[in-house]
Amino acid sequence: TKELVAQGRKGYDTYCATCHGFLADSNAVVARKFSQIKPPKLVDLRPVPGRVFAAAISGSFSNSFTCCRT
Repeated sequence: TKELVAQGRKGYDTYCATCHGFLADSNAVVARKFSQIKPPKLVDLRPVPGRVFAAAISGSFSNSFTCCRT
């Protein structure tokens, strides 16, 4: 629904965009200041079945770097 998309967008903008950028292209002020490891461009990643769903229901969007672990 539109409400769920808006809720997901708010979570991404709050917890993810600071490193991954608002367009998920890693073009963010924080990302440009990383000297050794850059956050991945989320637009380039292949989706892993269930990963986004698992992150959403577990609340891991509020747990730093959970999205970037392999």
